[in-house]
Amino acid sequence: MEKDVLKLLEDKLNYMKKLYDSTEEISGALQKDDAEGLLNVISDRQQLISEISFTDSRLSALFKGDIAAMKEYILNSSNSKIRQSYNAIGEWLRKIKKLDDENRSSIEKMFLKLKDDLENLNSMKSALKGYGVIEKASHNGAFIDTKK
Repeated sequence: MEKDVLKLLEDKLNYMKKLYDSTEEISGALQKDDAEGLLNVISDRQQLISEISFTDSRLSALFKGDIAAMKEYILNSSNSKIRQSYNAIGEWLRKIKKLDDENRSSIEKMFLKLKDDLENLNSMKSALKGYGVIEKASHNGAFIDTKK
């Protein structure tokens, strides 16, 4: 069981490092105002989160779902690698949370900007309709001036 726990914790640690890298990529996309790039990175990040959840479920299954027993086993393990991996995972989680909190305000600003852009487009669309620039298709018909 010790080998299984260590392997799963090491797997989770690797995923946490990748998740942090993904969070940094989100920061980069936000700095560039790259909404499309941001969506791609978030999609990739969601896949990592799914893999972390799967690893957590496998780890939990080793202890029949008893999280308290799992935590006690890890913290009291004679294998220092298990404790080190567990502590490193916690450290990566803190780093990810800090960066996520910083990104959250940037994301909110980006969404507000996109919302304003959409509102401006809608008002321009209404104005163009008023001038007759945007209308239903007239099936390539021509305007016939009946006034003389």
